[in-house]
Amino acid sequence: MSGTTLALVVLLGLGHIVARSLGWTRLAGALKALPIALLAATALRGDGRGDASYRTLVGAALVASMAGDVFLLSPRWFVPGLVSFLIGHLLYIAAFLPAANVDAAGLALLVPFVGFGGLVLRYLWPHLGRLRAPVSTYVAVITTMGWLATLRALGGEVTPHDGMLAAAGAYFFMASDTTLAVNRFARPLRGGQVAIMGTYYLAQILLTLSAVA
Repeated sequence: MSGTTLALVVLLGLGHIVARSLGWTRLAGALKALPIALLAATALRGDGRGDASYRTLVGAALVASMAGDVFLLSPRWFVPGLVSFLIGHLLYIAAFLPAANVDAAGLALLVPFVGFGGLVLRYLWPHLGRLRAPVSTYVAVITTMGWLATLRALGGEVTPHDGMLAAAGAYFFMASDTTLAVNRFARPLRGGQVAIMGTYYLAQILLTLSAVA
């Protein structure tokens, strides 16, 4: 990714966060998906280096995320937005799986991720109502994504640089989605939107860099 593209992604993301913090709803909505669109174009364009299949899956995941961003501009479209991000996470899982070493040690590393997902659901459960099934599915998928990103980083089949970029991106995505769920279902968080979008944009940048850096 060129320095110019990265700088533009960061500026657009910061623009969305600032506009949302100031209550400039229309500007925030117009800017929200643009950083992800640039990242998706960067991944899908590629440059012929590295794993083309991985780049394509990351690009497709970014496109699904971009659709989720658009849906979530309206509270009425929360479920389609959730489904779009679910598809994005499944595409990231497909990207990570080929280089993830799922052996006995890898299965042992699943334990803390299952624990994390269980704690999140335990906290959210009384507030979810009819959304318990889809949110539970979403939590299971995103924790699986984080686990496989970790196994990919540790498996030795990709460069440590690319592996750690993807793993860090997955962790920031987990942090963003967890903050979003708490903020939406359990209790409003002071500065919640800044934390949600800041970690979200950072996650997507790191995941893109893992494919094109």
